[in-house]
Amino acid sequence: MKETLDNIKEDKNWFCPLPFNHIYSNSDGSWMPCCLSRPTIVPDKNIISSDKKIMHNTENTSMIDWWKSDTMNGIRDEMIGKSKETKLTDHYCFKCKNQERVEGTSSRIGWKNSVLYTLSHHQSSMASIVAVDSYKDYNEMDLSDIDDRFLSLKLRIFGNLCNLSCYMCWPHNSSTRIKDVKKLPDEYKDVWFKSNVTDDGIPKSISKVNKDQFKKSLEQIKDIAHLITSIKITGGEPMMMDNHYKLLDLLIDSGDAKHIQLRYQTNFTKFSRGEEAFFKYMKEFKSVAVHISIDSVGEYDEYIRKNGSTNTVDKNIDKLRNLPNVSFGIANTVSMLSILNHAEFHEKWKDAYVNYFVLTAPDYLSIKHLPDKIKKRLITETTQENIIKMLKQERDDSQFQVAIKYCLDLDILYKRNRGIFDLWPELEQYYVQPS
Repeated sequence: MKETLDNIKEDKNWFCPLPFNHIYSNSDGSWMPCCLSRPTIVPDKNIISSDKKIMHNTENTSMIDWWKSDTMNGIRDEMIGKSKETKLTDHYCFKCKNQERVEGTSSRIGWKNSVLYTLSHHQSSMASIVAVDSYKDYNEMDLSDIDDRFLSLKLRIFGNLCNLSCYMCWPHNSSTRIKDVKKLPDEYKDVWFKSNVTDDGIPKSISKVNKDQFKKSLEQIKDIAHLITSIKITGGEPMMMDNHYKLLDLLIDSGDAKHIQLRYQTNFTKFSRGEEAFFKYMKEFKSVAVHISIDSVGEYDEYIRKNGSTNTVDKNIDKLRNLPNVSFGIANTVSMLSILNHAEFHEKWKDAYVNYFVLTAPDYLSIKHLPDKIKKRLITETTQENIIKMLKQERDDSQFQVAIKYCLDLDILYKRNRGIFDLWPELEQYYVQPS
């Protein structure tokens, strides 16, 4: 175990703990190493398919078969040095590898350091290291060899129902956003739908919630519930998805809830059963961490997160503070518009835990394409290194022009009384009207 810990600390191989302690299902029903990875395209001998681009999904692969698949084992081999190749991590882990090149940090580094920190302070991550050692010794991830809780699940098995239409959100994650993007000029659809849409404009990748498949997923979770330490529920908007309470009921009835941390990624504005029912469920679990998506302040946030309500979010956060086993943090997506009010946002939430995710796609909404004069000012207003490094990247004015035109088209679509130049007048002088 000491050798494993030393190798992880020294980063002798490009190591991430997630392939050893994490199971993720995407909104299209596919299994992937994590939410930042690319879809599965590497052939796997356990899956029979005529398609060269094989996708492990909830229809053709069970949760455990994905966990033990050639794809996952190949990634693990590269991460612990059993394989000298890097083709799998180069493909699946592209976002983190690229982020480390550009920003000097990544989610991978955060996850790795979190495991090491928790282990050194509480020993509660020991099972994660045991899982790595078990794989090194036996060349497989046999869950029957591990007795302690170590698995974290991140599930998108409930659909993509969402009440918001955030201007930077990928449509497959929001049913409302899909409807809005379909109404935009065709020039935007190839980017947001990635040229992969049905005749009625809906992305082919959207997974319809199949009742039988959902039931099977719950049964699979029940089988491994004794190994689960945390479950992250996301969407869509998880608070609107009534099906997710079936999972909570299952864990409460089995007696596992009191050992499991629930984690939510939510806009925290709407609940399918009302706020009180949600808060009542939360008391049944070991702990609950609510990660609330907030990108700016007041009307600026409501512009970015269409249909959102900052007053509603603030009121619901106040209710959270009264629950002893519930904590909250903020997920802030740093995009071309949200960065313009970064100082005000930081002042409002200076006492809260905030995770700043610097947007990289679509490229035209990146903060690096803002005018240089604005970027210089913004660099003086933040201490976040990942934000500063992105602001220092070379800009492309053509991308900035596309972003402004896109926001103006959204203003028309939404018939806004106060559009982009009303809220952020400093941008207007840099916009060049199309000829």
